[in-house]
Amino acid sequence: MGSPPTATEILEQVDRVLADARFVRSPILSRLLRFSVDETLAGRGDRLKEYVLGVEVCGRPATYDPRMDPIVRVQTRELRRRLHEYYETAGRHDRVVIELPKGHYVATFDSGDGAQYNNENCQAARDLFQQQPGVRAPDSSSRPDAARRAARTR
Repeated sequence: MGSPPTATEILEQVDRVLADARFVRSPILSRLLRFSVDETLAGRGDRLKEYVLGVEVCGRPATYDPRMDPIVRVQTRELRRRLHEYYETAGRHDRVVIELPKGHYVATFDSGDGAQYNNENCQAARDLFQQQPGVRAPDSSSRPDAARRAARTR
């Protein structure tokens, strides 16, 4: 098993994914992926709730009620589908795999060889976020126990 992806590699992968035609014409999916990755890397995965995503990503008003408006669930389902499609085609050889496990909005990151991103051994993530004003560095207590990525053919 190789080394887990660094925060820099993850951010570069987001740019690569979002440059794909599946995402270029879908600003809401692009915002959803970027927001989820940024918040996860910044150690704020606990903040990734349906209401927050509805207001901050989907542009819903503060009165947004996730029980009445399924926009976040619908868009997240579509994001998962497009990520899967991307990694089955154009991204099949990419070193970094980004996922949003079903039932969660916190992103997970694997290297192409199965090594998972781990905040505890990723000083680059802390350094990167310390350089950005107003962004808290990731800490190991906020990292979810991510389900392992389902085996995929390369």
